[in-house]
Amino acid sequence: MIVAAGFVLLSIGLTRARANEDVKERFIPAGRGFCYGRTYDAAHLARNPRQMVVAIHIGGRNAGRSPDVPDNRYATTTVRFRDSSKPRTWPGLCYIRDGALQCGLIPHQQQDTVEQALYFRPDAAGLTLEAVGDWKGFRVATAESGIGPPAAADRFFRVSKLPVAACRLPAEYWSTRGPTRKLLDTMP
Repeated sequence: MIVAAGFVLLSIGLTRARANEDVKERFIPAGRGFCYGRTYDAAHLARNPRQMVVAIHIGGRNAGRSPDVPDNRYATTTVRFRDSSKPRTWPGLCYIRDGALQCGLIPHQQQDTVEQALYFRPDAAGLTLEAVGDWKGFRVATAESGIGPPAAADRFFRVSKLPVAACRLPAEYWSTRGPTRKLLDTMP
């Protein structure tokens, strides 16, 4: 009886691990580039005057894996805010957490601090990115943390799968072969 229960638990664990890997491969395939994003039009922004995020893109080339933790995948997120014409880009790692694909972003290159996380939330209509933290630390580009939840208008972003070129991956973080030394050095 104990052996049978152990086998069932092992089977559940292996099934869950395989399902997690399937989620990761679906959105951030190993060995290939990826890009998801959205740019909001003037009409949407007029209907949502409190929304600070004007455009959001998350992507990577060759979906590099972290050598220390091979289950992680590298990514960069680029966001343009309403109060700035210049987009801001941050490196990060994507991994499975609590059964969902999450990308943790490191805006100030404090290697022990993840200041924002984006969950990939697939549904029948497509893909939504869910922001977990406040965007303040990203917008003002200071070492001040963006503590607290995001404003309601900047929490959920319906995105589309785009060609990798649409993410305009910054040369400081990506070469044609994958992540650069600078990106790798910013990771924890």
